[in-house]
Amino acid sequence: VSADHDYAHMWMREQIMEVASNFKPH
Repeated sequence: VSADHDYAHMWMREQIMEVASNFKPH
């Protein structure tokens, strides 16, 4: 369960960073 939680947390962080980068002016 711990490994799954870490994987989900990493995936969520990646998704948030990707979405945030879309809103950032390049």
